[in-house]
Amino acid sequence: AFKKKTATLAQAICEGDVYALGDTLLKTSGIYIRNVSKSNVCDSTVTLTLTVNPVGKFTQNLRICEGENVKVGDSTYTMPGTYIQNIPQATGCDSVVTTVLEVVRIDLSVTPTLSITQGDSVHVEPIVEPSGSYAYQWSQATQGVATPGLSCTDCPDPWASPLQSTLYQL
Repeated sequence: AFKKKTATLAQAICEGDVYALGDTLLKTSGIYIRNVSKSNVCDSTVTLTLTVNPVGKFTQNLRICEGENVKVGDSTYTMPGTYIQNIPQATGCDSVVTTVLEVVRIDLSVTPTLSITQGDSVHVEPIVEPSGSYAYQWSQATQGVATPGLSCTDCPDPWASPLQSTLYQL
């Protein structure tokens, strides 16, 4: 003898995946009821609660200077290119991070060696390629020594009026 049966299921899939319930392929969250006939008299019912978990998709355009690196997930990148990284999530549906990385090479030169008479000053002008907005930091070549004789240490083109021969770094 056949008995009428009822089954309740709860399933989760990732966005883009499908779940087969009998001969039906499901890909959206919802409650689905399927009647299964075993004879003319007794039908069984399957109730499925399907949850579709989202897959995070992120694209980031990053720019770093030559010699620097960027970390995405468990990978570190130093070369220009497009990188795709799967980041595991608690739902089991990995997030996909696409990183478009540009590595900028900065060519820097400073006015050649300048000579001045003690008490005079000179305008120091660096040449930076590619041109852009940069943070500047001037210092004296000797570590741990204050930077005397500069009109500013964080501007692009300071005036220098050192009291003795001095080597400045940018």
